[in-house]
Amino acid sequence: MKRKFQKGGGFLSRHKRLLLIMKLTIFLVFSGLMTVSASIYSQVTKLTLDLNGVSILDVFKAVEAQSEFVFIYKSEAIDLNKKVNVNVVGITVDKILESVLQNSGVKFEINKKQIIITPDRTISSIQDGKIISNDVVQQPRKK
Repeated sequence: MKRKFQKGGGFLSRHKRLLLIMKLTIFLVFSGLMTVSASIYSQVTKLTLDLNGVSILDVFKAVEAQSEFVFIYKSEAIDLNKKVNVNVVGITVDKILESVLQNSGVKFEINKKQIIITPDRTISSIQDGKIISNDVVQQPRKK
C-alpha cells in the first residue's frame, strides 16, 4: 500500500494562505491612506479670521479654536504681545502664519496637527548695501 501525499498541504492551506495575504494587503492599504489623510490636513483646512489690533498670542488661540492645530513654542523666542491685523476668509493656516510672523525673527513648521515655532537662525539683513547673514554654524561638541 502506497500513500500519496500532496505537497503544499492541499486546498485548505492554500486558501488560508491566500486569505492571510489578502487581509495583510487590505490592512497596509488602509494604514497608508490614513497616513496620507493626516498629512494633508494643513493643506485642506481653511480658516476665516477677522482680528484687528490683537496680539500674536490671540491669533494662535483663534487658530486653535477654529481647527485641530496646537502651537508649540518658547515664549522667549517670539514677541507674543506684538499687535497684528488678520482679516482673511478661507485661507490655509500656513499662509496666515506667513503673514503674521513675517519680520518677527521666527519660523514655523507644520507637523501633522502641531505647529512648531522656532527662532529663525538664517535671518539676513542689509547694512550699507552689504548683505549680512546670521547663519549659525554648529560647532562640534568638546568631550
